[in-house]
Amino acid sequence: MGTRGSDLALWQTRWVAARLVEAHPHLVLEEVVLKTHAEERPNDPLQAGIWPAGGFVAELERALLAGEVDLAVHSYKDLTTKSPKDLVIAAVPVRAAREDRLVCKDAAVLARVNALLEGTDEGPPLRVATSSPRRAAQLLHWLGAESVPIRGNVPTRLAKAQDPGIDAVMLAGAGLDRLGLTPPFVVTLELEDFPTAPAQGALAVQARADSEVARLLAALDDADVRRACDAERAFLAQMEAGCHSAIAATADVDGSYVRLHAQVFTDAEVDPFDEVAYGTDAELLGRTLARRALEDLGLGRESTPE
Repeated sequence: MGTRGSDLALWQTRWVAARLVEAHPHLVLEEVVLKTHAEERPNDPLQAGIWPAGGFVAELERALLAGEVDLAVHSYKDLTTKSPKDLVIAAVPVRAAREDRLVCKDAAVLARVNALLEGTDEGPPLRVATSSPRRAAQLLHWLGAESVPIRGNVPTRLAKAQDPGIDAVMLAGAGLDRLGLTPPFVVTLELEDFPTAPAQGALAVQARADSEVARLLAALDDADVRRACDAERAFLAQMEAGCHSAIAATADVDGSYVRLHAQVFTDAEVDPFDEVAYGTDAELLGRTLARRALEDLGLGRESTPE
């Protein structure tokens, strides 16, 4: 099992290992920790043109293709929208919390965040640490907050809430929950205003196509989670964007229907595209809503054939 060496990556890999052994008790599993660009260059800014596409996963995919590992566990949101040839997402297991959370410095900042969410605060802008353009855009649009660049694993970023000049840190709830981190002053941001990165909170277990491992992993797949992620990632792919973009897409599955909520921020002075759409074909829904966003924002381009 290929994995990065961060606390969160190891937790995710070991969680998948436990589920896999439950489904197939005869299996013997071994962790192989690999360094990706994220570990090799920890001070690189997380922005387009500097941070490479797939910077968290490329080394894992290389090891898979070379036969050095048999499967790799990823945070699904880290994967590019085009998988390398000969690799498949063999399982998308049950999803953790999708929401983002604001971890506040103290009770006073917590009270200010709640007042801002209610539209009753008129104090100076909060300074919130995040590496995500999407989070930075949402913070500015909804809370008038200033964003401060940040790098590091979840515990490192969590500790930044106590740094001078920082009021709060914006983090994925899934990472906090998986590591059992329960900071005292936290606000969970509602998905209706703060939809998250495509596939946030979901895991993707990757293997070589047509391998026995891929067939074994099918036991871990959650069909509804996969459909939701398909809609979210199809939106991202049609926008021709990645994790460096100020794009949010969160889907819910209810029987045969998928509900997709997307936001796209292009300029602080322009209201974002912010719409909800419904459909039964998850990928088609994502592509269709993305084309609507491109047209609405004046970024229209030729459609991809269905």
